[in-house]
Amino acid sequence: MFKLEEQILELINDVEKISIKEIQSNLKLYSVSIKNLKIILQELCSKGKIFLSEDKQYHKIGNTYKLVEILSSSKGNKYFIDENNKKFNITNEDLNGALNFSKVIVKKEDNRFKVVKIIEHKYDKIVCEVIDNYDDKTLIPLNLPNNYLIHINKQMLKRLANGDRVLLKANPDFQDSYLDCEFIKIICHKNEPNKELISIAYEKDFEPDFSEDALKELENIPDYVKEEEIENRIDLRNELIFTMDGINTKDMDDAISLKILENGNYELGVHIADVAHYVKPGMKLYEEAQNRATSLYMVDSVIPMLPQKLSNGICSLNPNVDRLTKSCIMEIDKNGNIVDSKIFNSVINSKIKMDYTSVNHILEEGIIPERYQEFYDTLIKMQKLSNILIKARKGQGKIDFVSNEIEVKVDENGKPLQFELFKQGDAERLIENFMIAANETVASYFTELPFIYRVHGTPNEIKLDETMQFITDLGYRVNTCGNVGSPKLIQNILNGLADKEEYALLSNLLLSSMKKAEYSIDNIGHFGLALDNYTHFTSPIRRFPDLQVHTLIDLYTNCNFHINYKDLEKDLQNICAHSSYKERQADAAERESQALMMAKYMEEHIGEEFEGIIISHEGLSIKVRTNDFIYGKIDLQTFNNSTIQNLKMGTRVILKVESVSMIDKSVHFSFVKKLEGTQVIENQKKLSLNKKNQVAYQM
Repeated sequence: MFKLEEQILELINDVEKISIKEIQSNLKLYSVSIKNLKIILQELCSKGKIFLSEDKQYHKIGNTYKLVEILSSSKGNKYFIDENNKKFNITNEDLNGALNFSKVIVKKEDNRFKVVKIIEHKYDKIVCEVIDNYDDKTLIPLNLPNNYLIHINKQMLKRLANGDRVLLKANPDFQDSYLDCEFIKIICHKNEPNKELISIAYEKDFEPDFSEDALKELENIPDYVKEEEIENRIDLRNELIFTMDGINTKDMDDAISLKILENGNYELGVHIADVAHYVKPGMKLYEEAQNRATSLYMVDSVIPMLPQKLSNGICSLNPNVDRLTKSCIMEIDKNGNIVDSKIFNSVINSKIKMDYTSVNHILEEGIIPERYQEFYDTLIKMQKLSNILIKARKGQGKIDFVSNEIEVKVDENGKPLQFELFKQGDAERLIENFMIAANETVASYFTELPFIYRVHGTPNEIKLDETMQFITDLGYRVNTCGNVGSPKLIQNILNGLADKEEYALLSNLLLSSMKKAEYSIDNIGHFGLALDNYTHFTSPIRRFPDLQVHTLIDLYTNCNFHINYKDLEKDLQNICAHSSYKERQADAAERESQALMMAKYMEEHIGEEFEGIIISHEGLSIKVRTNDFIYGKIDLQTFNNSTIQNLKMGTRVILKVESVSMIDKSVHFSFVKKLEGTQVIENQKKLSLNKKNQVAYQM
């Protein structure tokens, strides 16, 4: 069979196109029926070696034709990454029915690529709004290019009301901008509150509601820890263990503890909710958690991976109640080395729910709220250990980019009031460092077994060179000597830019040239964290890979000798691919919800002027950001060439709000004037461009 496949590939590689009968004739395969030959060819198509065009001709995959996955940037631009990790943009006109993450065949024509065949829709759901124009009802897609014409059953369309927002399933066949779809359900009406957030969730493949079968399983899960559940667990209920989260957090995955050992080393305890005790393979709750893969956090709302009875109840490490946990205990020396560790099932009773704001007051200002008095000494020791870990990881080459995460403040009705740059304090950094330590420790235990890793590949050398050339062209001199495979090179580049007032913009420009972290069964290490072994163990309430890691720990530690490792590895591979996909979708939904709030905010300020900066030149527009952290764009057609040349990244400008689009969730500015000084000079507190606001990205 394999020899025949090779013969077929050699033949197709020598011709531009060929039919199945010509293949049979050329290779003299008269003993092989057309039916069996078609099966072999279908297998080669599924492997991405060849493809069958509409005219029933087989083509090779190579320079002219490529099998790729359609991706979408944060700005909605469509592109694909080829086998050499090179990025190619595709215009809306050339998508030909492809959706985000669709597997397609593209053909190169006149230095651009066009989709010629859809192999598979990864996510085939479309959200549309019904528009009633007299007697003619039209479906306007909200998550597709606006040149797509959507068609459903006429009788169903007649039953829909003007303003209904509906969920449809797309047919892979696409002809002349005409997409045939199957009606699934009405998800909301345009006049409903939160309609935009509901639509975004469905657009990005998140179902807000749990199935009846999953909810029924909750009836068998207790609201409290039973005595028999504590058997065979190490009892830590009398230990000084507590949580530290955002002030409004209700789903608390992790708790921490710290002791100083007789040898002077630290004993750090990271105690994680044992969700795997309640949500097991074979359950509907497990199946739905696997499909969701992550909780979806949008502005002032959350679609949880698990129902609230679990996420906010028995699985949440609430204070002063018993909770089942998996504990990772690490002995760490004064240089930040983890010299010993153990992982076991435990039961804890958290002594207090701390919040980041209060802990930051303690660690940064020495202001101690009364209810924190008894924890003060422990918090100071934790801060010292956190600083030791920071120093150790910096020595290893851990990369810290400036955060560009925006926090949106809203009123009780969800109206946007303010946009702020996320500021990481000592408390947030402490938890981050402790969780990294636990994730690294757990990953190192199972390197010889099928496992889920959080990996981050080395940068693409060509893309990094292009980014550095762009930074150099802007007038910045940076030493780029070093091994591109070492995170210390990126660390050195950032250090070389750290004293520039445009450091935040340059840091994010460099970040955009990096690969994205993802889940994989292949342990290639984590480049950004400069770690050989890394996983996600610490958030099983809101991330499925973490829950699966807990399930694997139980599987391996229970000495199960009847594991089919081949099947397990295949299952884990599918989980990694799906979880990585859903993570990208969740990130896109979060960005889109923020863009929506920015558009809503600016809708009340049309005609007003704002001070801002130039972020980048992107195609036919310039991306800008106001000093209030609202992003938008200026159409290049409104400029003359001499003005454009003077508007480089970081230039301070006055912008006028011209319009907003709720469909595109975008803000459109016009250029008023350039301010004194060519580069951005902003309030340092506002930007938080100090070491406290440097965070590891998408760990």
